[in-house]
Amino acid sequence: MMLPDFKRPFYKTEHEIPENLPAGGHSGLWYDKFGSQWKRNKKDGSPVFEKLEWIKTVTKQNAGRAELIAEMKERLSRLAVARGGKVCFFKTGGRFVTGLGREHPVENGFTWHFLLGTPFLSGSSVKGLVRAWAENWLREKPERIDRVFGPHNNKGRNAGSVIFFDALPVEPVKLEAEVMTPHYMDYYQGKEPPADWHSPNPIPFLTVAGGQTFVFALAPRRPENEGDRADMELAAGWLEEALLTTGAGAKTAAGYGRFIRAHKEENAWKQAREQAIRQEEEQKRAAALAAMSPVQREMEADGYSADENNFMQQMSKKWLARMESPDVDPDTRCEIARLLAEWYMKNKVDQWKKPNKKNREKIDRINKVLRSLKPMVD
Repeated sequence: MMLPDFKRPFYKTEHEIPENLPAGGHSGLWYDKFGSQWKRNKKDGSPVFEKLEWIKTVTKQNAGRAELIAEMKERLSRLAVARGGKVCFFKTGGRFVTGLGREHPVENGFTWHFLLGTPFLSGSSVKGLVRAWAENWLREKPERIDRVFGPHNNKGRNAGSVIFFDALPVEPVKLEAEVMTPHYMDYYQGKEPPADWHSPNPIPFLTVAGGQTFVFALAPRRPENEGDRADMELAAGWLEEALLTTGAGAKTAAGYGRFIRAHKEENAWKQAREQAIRQEEEQKRAAALAAMSPVQREMEADGYSADENNFMQQMSKKWLARMESPDVDPDTRCEIARLLAEWYMKNKVDQWKKPNKKNREKIDRINKVLRSLKPMVD
């Protein structure tokens, strides 16, 4: 219910605030800035913010636009893979909460990705989660902890060997309203002992529903360093253990934030990536073939770049003869000789320099054509 006599910041009186989150709108911007669920208190007429009703305005549709999420996921995975990193998919085993400590009119905030309008875990949060697991649960040696994560209070002078990226959803996220009901508020505040006559105080908050998949990514800080790569694999194992055992986000002690490995989604991503790589390679090869001369394309079909044994056979069967044929124009004969010489220097450089009996005849014939035709071509 909207009360026109209530003054709302940021909006001129003639501007109307939408009753509901627009389809495809930024859920985070709406949730944090457009709160309008105000009613009159029946006792004294003071304004009351309907917290649960406001939370439910962002649960009616999944948060985020699928095309933007897919693009961000692709960029994240490409970046991690390009740095020799690891990409893992995890699914919420139950409800997950992030950012309860942020200020908000409903008393419990929520962390939103500022571009996607979805819940997420920042890279620093993921790093902190894994570090806490390794330090407090696994009791790893301090020198190993400092090497992987960097020493505490390092002031940027000594970074860890592993990079932790933001954990992002792989598709629009389903959100749900939840309510916690502390019964002894005065006791929790240190005012008086708990008693049966204390009234419960329902506190609503926003959560991520179970079954929502997120992509986590790690990378070695120095991809060329074997030690950093080994540390990344170690940290990836710690990450899975921590997500499954202690959980991520807020209220983990109450069972929130547990994640399980999403093998189906991860395998689907790997297959799609392999297919994309094959398509890119095919496109590059097609473009390269289109830029080649007819002689080069025919040689490629005979295995010039891909099949050394087959091309050697084709060289003996037809290419040497065509190179020497008086029926072939000098430019083409010279091109064949040059390409055959380049093939030898790339695939059999030792034979080109000091040929054995098997290759000497071929190389002599190639050099003979090159010497005889070069002046004519020039």
